[in-house]
Amino acid sequence: ASWVQIPPLALFFLFLKEYSQLIFLRNYDNIYP
Repeated sequence: ASWVQIPPLALFFLFLKEYSQLIFLRNYDNIYP
């Protein structure tokens, strides 16, 4: 069933969104301790 498989591009963007959010929060904590 092809509808079950997640497109690699979508998975990549999801990872990129989570990772950028993590970096943003970490930088935010560094700027405002």
